[in-house]
Amino acid sequence: MFICIYSIYIIFCLLQITLYTIVAISFNEDLNQMKNKDLQEIYFRFLNLVRSVEELPSFPKLDATEMELLNEVASRWKKGERLLVSDAIAKREIGSPATLHARLKQLRDKDMVSYVIETDGRKKYIEPTENALKYFSQISNCMLEATAK
Repeated sequence: MFICIYSIYIIFCLLQITLYTIVAISFNEDLNQMKNKDLQEIYFRFLNLVRSVEELPSFPKLDATEMELLNEVASRWKKGERLLVSDAIAKREIGSPATLHARLKQLRDKDMVSYVIETDGRKKYIEPTENALKYFSQISNCMLEATAK
């Protein structure tokens, strides 16, 4: 009799643990879905904010290649490194050398990058200008504003 009651108690405890596990997993899935929805909302708010900022006349109009190239220049600059013009033009994953050369010229014409020539006149380094840093600040403000709501 004692063994039977003890067995029933053990089965009851196992069922209770299983039920708690199922409830916990369900709760975590609901929580993850809620987090994913919140993150999606933040992302779409960010996209809408960026689109509205891009429509401002003072905001520079950049195509995808220009943005990627500018991001590469700024990322290197932020790390304390500088990108050579020849290295930028060799970035085949962004575009062909002719395209990259044209986009660098356009970024320079838009005052988003400048060339720095040091002692060896054969090497030109690319650096972001003050306008490029303002551009990144505006995008950063959109990120902050999207997460604040």
